[in-house]
Amino acid sequence: MKVGHFAAVDFGEKIRQSKILQVLFITREFEETAWQLFKQYTDKDYSFTDCTSSVVMNQVGLTEVFTNDHHFAKMGYTILLH
Repeated sequence: MKVGHFAAVDFGEKIRQSKILQVLFITREFEETAWQLFKQYTDKDYSFTDCTSSVVMNQVGLTEVFTNDHHFAKMGYTILLH
């Protein structure tokens, strides 16, 4: 959204139509695991979304992330966007 609504919608449509990307939806179990993780990080400024992403990434075996969110590097992931 930082680049505007039109760009965000365009990007979202490309993701939804992509043949190489997969959109994953979290289960209740993932949500609960993420919530427990979020509650544990009292000394970090990780968001619940950060924790949820981490749980899903661990489940599917991802170690690299395309983001500019520095929290993922702190969590041990390799950031592909600098």
